[in-house]
Amino acid sequence: MSTELTWKFDENRTGEPEGFHNAGISHFTSNRLDSLVREVIQNSLDARDDLDEPVRITFARDRVKIDLVDSKNLMRAIVEAVNSPHNDARYKESMLASARDLTKGKNVLSLRIEDANTSGADDESDGFGRPSKWDALTKGSGLNVKDARDAGGSFGLGKFAAFAATDIRTVLYSTAWRKSSNDKLQHRFIGKTILVSRKDGTGIDRRAIGYLCGDDFQPALNAEVPERFRMENAGTTLWILRQLESDWDTRIRQSIVSHYFHAIIHGGLSATVNRVKITGDNLEKFLLEGNERHEAISDFISVSRLPSVETTNIDGIGEINLRIKVYRGNNSNRKRQIALVRDAGMMITDQRNDMGLSGIKMIPSHWHGFTAIVECLSHGKESLLRDSESPKHNEISPDQIDDEKHRKLAEVAFRELGQWLREMLQKHAEPSGFGEEENASEVALYLPIEAPQGNGSAEGGGNSSDSAVVAISSIRQQDRPPPSRSRTGGRRRKRATVPGGDGTGNNEGSLGGGKGNDRSNRRSTTRRTVPVAFDGIRFQNVSDESSHALKVSFNNPGDRVLGSRLVTVMEDGQEREIKIINAIDDHGTELEIDRKTGAIKSIESESERITVEMQVLEPVANKTFLLKEIDLDK
Repeated sequence: MSTELTWKFDENRTGEPEGFHNAGISHFTSNRLDSLVREVIQNSLDARDDLDEPVRITFARDRVKIDLVDSKNLMRAIVEAVNSPHNDARYKESMLASARDLTKGKNVLSLRIEDANTSGADDESDGFGRPSKWDALTKGSGLNVKDARDAGGSFGLGKFAAFAATDIRTVLYSTAWRKSSNDKLQHRFIGKTILVSRKDGTGIDRRAIGYLCGDDFQPALNAEVPERFRMENAGTTLWILRQLESDWDTRIRQSIVSHYFHAIIHGGLSATVNRVKITGDNLEKFLLEGNERHEAISDFISVSRLPSVETTNIDGIGEINLRIKVYRGNNSNRKRQIALVRDAGMMITDQRNDMGLSGIKMIPSHWHGFTAIVECLSHGKESLLRDSESPKHNEISPDQIDDEKHRKLAEVAFRELGQWLREMLQKHAEPSGFGEEENASEVALYLPIEAPQGNGSAEGGGNSSDSAVVAISSIRQQDRPPPSRSRTGGRRRKRATVPGGDGTGNNEGSLGGGKGNDRSNRRSTTRRTVPVAFDGIRFQNVSDESSHALKVSFNNPGDRVLGSRLVTVMEDGQEREIKIINAIDDHGTELEIDRKTGAIKSIESESERITVEMQVLEPVANKTFLLKEIDLDK
């Protein structure tokens, strides 16, 4: 093959118009430099060679001589692309301005990204007709040919992040790997640009994609690779032809720390940007002050340095480790921060709604604030978590899986992970005493009673309707003898009584009627009126200076809970809606709440228990709570 490397564009024999908006590139244009950092490092981590050493990656400003990139022919192709009817008028000027920079001086400016302790992108066939890693990197689309079954990059789209980071959409590739047969270092080099289809100077239709290559669009091999681009050790280097902003290195460091702090702390990654090395000890130094993500990432870095406190194994996902920091007392700032980290150490997301896990989307307001890291390690096995990642690796959803059987397995695994995670978060973040069920001797303090029927209510009037199902009332602590023991959430538990009860035992106007001093009458009335559907209610009150929360558990809920919401009867007899924070069943599955009506919309028929957590605007003393049926269609 000829050793001369020139830009070549294949003839567009089918006449297919190829426009500016390439699907792969457009995928990464919302935040170009940040996307570049995420994707390039993920690809390097997937190719890690020695697992006892970190992957080393370097970002640097570089200058390449114009004759080495055949800038004259590249400039001609870009001008043709700018004038093509298939280009987008909004981008013509920026593309042309960037192309003019190629003709200035003797060098082309570029961002060089080089990795080490990686296997490189080999050009060897696997014997089954699949493309090599080199071909998948430089010419393939939508291909995953990585060795690791749990490799983070699985869509074959990450390579396009480099093209999104340059206005002229031009990238140079060099790789070196050791041949399996003789362990000799092999070299490959090629350049690639993605423009638009157009007519060249002779009137021939040309494809959008061109290559800086030898004959027949082949890369330079071994000795043919210009010394300037030849790597000394196994690995891969990219040159992204572009001007660099004055703060390019600051922004790249910020992105590395934000996404890969866990990999750096735990020895999977070492990064150097503009000759400044990022280590596990100086991560916070590179977070940008004033950035809205600064505080959250700083918290995650702190927690990443902690040992894991809980662990489990889930089929299809692997080993799960939880690290958590809980903020108590005056330090409780009501944070509810969770980061999901997978295998190589990239944080996939810290947005609970993007994790695909039930049970954690809404965290009870009475819990202590916390920062947690959930680390999922598949240890080289196929990962349902990986298969459920979005192409940008920043969201988890089983809907990403096409195969129905595989998708259902993922749904089961995520449900198990969500349930386990909620239980562990509750174990560490819920105030002492709130999560524990009362023992049998204390349950009597919180027994429910049936609400009054008809338009009347207990003493004080009110507007309770016929649809009221259950009423729970509490009285002031000083109006009853103090319990011999028990505190809930740091406060004494309140005794439940009938609506209208004044705390003295005088229950005139209550469901049972009669004299309040007849304690046996009151107890029998309570037992007689407890609805069978809710025969195991637990009523708990937790308050602090900033919020007031209740937690009520219903045994054997059946359909009685569907289409129901909670209201409170105020001192003036008026009902006010309660904000339901969360509702979960006994499997840990979060129930769907109608945000408009505040009603529970659905519940699994086999659920034997649900727990409703709610929030009120003031303490619950002398308040009555009704579970009311409503019409969701209205």
